[in-house]
Amino acid sequence: MKKPINYITLIAIVWLTALSSCKKDEPAESTALSQDALQGTWLITKSEGTEWEKTKGIVTPKANDPSGLNATLKFKGTECTYTDTAGKFGSFGFTVDAANSTVTLTGVGLFNVKNYVAGKSMNMEQREPLDTDYESRPDGSGGTKLLYFQKFWTTTKQ
Repeated sequence: MKKPINYITLIAIVWLTALSSCKKDEPAESTALSQDALQGTWLITKSEGTEWEKTKGIVTPKANDPSGLNATLKFKGTECTYTDTAGKFGSFGFTVDAANSTVTLTGVGLFNVKNYVAGKSMNMEQREPLDTDYESRPDGSGGTKLLYFQKFWTTTKQ
């Protein structure tokens, strides 16, 4: 009578061990744009821009912007640090509006996020200027113009 009990006990132990060693499903990484999903370093793989002049509109058509190419955006907590290839950088607070797919970099502007692929890539397109976005810049003839440089970035997560 001891043999059947031992056999049943052995089967029960093997079965319990098998159940406890099964991999439990871990929650999937969020695919939605969020403050947490942006955390980490993003390389700017394509950088373009266009220049606007107040009252005239676009004065320089969209073109490559070498100054932004291969720069990085490092999102950590609620701060974003921009570093270009020359080592120049700036730190900004940032907020995400997931419902509208936008990221606001404090002091830089609002970016529409398009083609967001969680943990992989996204396009950031700075919005068209508001009156408060224009800055007075020398015009080369002793005067000034109110100008705004709109940025378009394609990024990949590092």
